[in-house]
Amino acid sequence: MYQARIFNGKVIKSFMSPWSLKWLISLPTLVFYPYSINPKTRFFREVNFFTEWSKKKHPVIKVPKILGMDYSRLIIVREYIKGRTAYDIGLDGFLPLFEALAFIHNEGWVLGDTKPSNFLLDDKNHVFVIDAEQAIRSNNVEFMAWDLAILLLVTNVYATITGNLFDFEPHNILDEYLKINPNNSVARFAFRYFERMRPLKEVIRKYLAAEL
Repeated sequence: MYQARIFNGKVIKSFMSPWSLKWLISLPTLVFYPYSINPKTRFFREVNFFTEWSKKKHPVIKVPKILGMDYSRLIIVREYIKGRTAYDIGLDGFLPLFEALAFIHNEGWVLGDTKPSNFLLDDKNHVFVIDAEQAIRSNNVEFMAWDLAILLLVTNVYATITGNLFDFEPHNILDEYLKINPNNSVARFAFRYFERMRPLKEVIRKYLAAEL
């Protein structure tokens, strides 16, 4: 996996070290997204998303400022964002991530890797996307649904681990997404993918147990 470290109040991220799709590759027939393991592709995907999104000056969804880039060594230096992950907040911290996805999809972007640790929430109710190395411009409904289904599945597993499964209702969560992005096809495909991805729950449970 890539390496990111904090130095002098900045995040230095290298894309040259090996990267894998982790749990996603365990059921490759279910993957609907054009992932890339190429370091240069991932580098430019993240740079493009951070650069283009920062121009929007979106009131809710933010990205770190890029402070420097090394194109030959594929290194990004960006600002350090002080915030909490959804895991730090609890189940209530996941809902802003679904809302963030809706805003991002409305602007014609998909992320591909929507695990909660790729987002930070600050004390001003901003959601920061801090990892966008699989982000691409697309209005493809299936890609948007894939983003949503991954986050749904991880939220479901987190709720199971923390004993809050009764508070997890995917249809209610999807309704919140639809308030911002009223594309019923995205929600319909997302729920279908979510159901098909249930065999991954044990794999994700082990992955989350290591992160929590």
